[in-house]
Amino acid sequence: MIDDLSTRAAMTVAAFEGQGLTPFGRELVAECERLRIVVDLAHTNAAGVDDALAIVKRPFVVSHSACRAVQDHPRNRWRFAREAAGVS
Repeated sequence: MIDDLSTRAAMTVAAFEGQGLTPFGRELVAECERLRIVVDLAHTNAAGVDDALAIVKRPFVVSHSACRAVQDHPRNRWRFAREAAGVS
């Protein structure tokens, strides 16, 4: 959905931390779900992850991230993925 720059779909980690998916981004995630396309949340900020997780019902990926407890970096989203999967 995004890389290092924000797009019509979502805001990147580096900017707009309080803003999540745009209306277009919500539609995009919903359409990916409908088409059974796996959604990749890499580079999406925390609000965008929350927005996407409210929509997705199927598995998703964070293709290049790490555990935030190991390296406290905004792109490290393992906590979000773990919570969404119900893993403590």
